[in-house]
Amino acid sequence: NEEAEESQEPQESHLNLDTADAPATAGTCGLECLQEGAVICLAGDFFLVEKLWNGNFTFFAFDAKDENKLLGHLRMTRAGDIDFNGARGAFAQFQASRGTAAATISLRSLGTSLFVGVEGGKMRSAKEASDLQVSISVPAGQISLSSFEQRRRKNQEAKLLMEEKRRKAAYAL
Repeated sequence: NEEAEESQEPQESHLNLDTADAPATAGTCGLECLQEGAVICLAGDFFLVEKLWNGNFTFFAFDAKDENKLLGHLRMTRAGDIDFNGARGAFAQFQASRGTAAATISLRSLGTSLFVGVEGGKMRSAKEASDLQVSISVPAGQISLSSFEQRRRKNQEAKLLMEEKRRKAAYAL
């Protein structure tokens, strides 16, 4: 339910981030950075990239004070505010496309149809597509989620899939 998505409180979770053996591939790379399991930097914040079964992306935010602690997902609320209190519903899902400038992307919220922009170093909503610089901090495969987080992700994925099936069945009637 979309209202439940709006009020989702972040749950504490930890991951095991081992960057000691990470290859030196960090740098701005645009859409190619959005690989399942990679850690990216977007507007100064760090996110674990998740690609969903429907082709959309969610971005799991890291706590700025404890880089191994995950908060909620990047979310754009109905009002267009951006925070890190999302789960994996429509307001925390984004469609990604290549930006107009080299090595940039454009993100559009599935829940609001607004775009993510950056103003004054902070993410904000925008009616028009914005070129966002994204860089990869840790390549895919270097992160392992706790068993708690793995279970939570599977439960959320199953719930999203069931909601999508219900929505399609309702349209078929």
